[in-house]
Amino acid sequence: MPSGLHNKLEKFAEDTLLREGFKHIYREYPIIITLKNNEKKRFVVDVVGIKENKKVAIECITVAHSKLQTLKIAFDEVRHIIVDDYIEYLETKIRDLELKKQATKTVIRTIIKPINITKRIGPPKVHRITKNTELIILITTRFIPYDDLVEVLRSDGEAFLEGPFKRQTIWYAAKKLSKMIGKTVRYDRALLEVEGVATLAGYSFALEEPNET
Repeated sequence: MPSGLHNKLEKFAEDTLLREGFKHIYREYPIIITLKNNEKKRFVVDVVGIKENKKVAIECITVAHSKLQTLKIAFDEVRHIIVDDYIEYLETKIRDLELKKQATKTVIRTIIKPINITKRIGPPKVHRITKNTELIILITTRFIPYDDLVEVLRSDGEAFLEGPFKRQTIWYAAKKLSKMIGKTVRYDRALLEVEGVATLAGYSFALEEPNET
């Protein structure tokens, strides 16, 4: 019985043939080949692909060289897949997935800490930065960094979160932040102008001070 690794390579061989357009694919394919001296030999081929007038035989991992040569009598193409081929395929697949993953990361949430607002111009609201001592960039597609927001709000009383969030999401975030901090947190849609960098679109959060009596 084929080992687990052998099964994986056979599956890899099947997938390769499918990508090449083979519609008839067989595992453990039995065949009898007549040699030049009319001797008949029976073989079991790991994977066979057949399409139109082309037949391909694929052997996986360990195989005798004489078997590969004999199979060429009955097949248009004979391939030998080793572990390195499978590893190379997996590495390529992982790289493709990473590239695809990076391509979907189109949203960048940015927290500016601390935020010192000296002037508010509106509408729309633009926050001018006069001091920017730390820039934390969190790359994600669906993530509100509550712990970082709480830290900045407790320290500075206000924070800015970059990203095109739904207003309902921000409303919920403000309620959750209020519970985490123990004070009412208000929010506004805002633009944050970082001098020498860019203008960031997002939402500002601020602790609501109690009314003075």
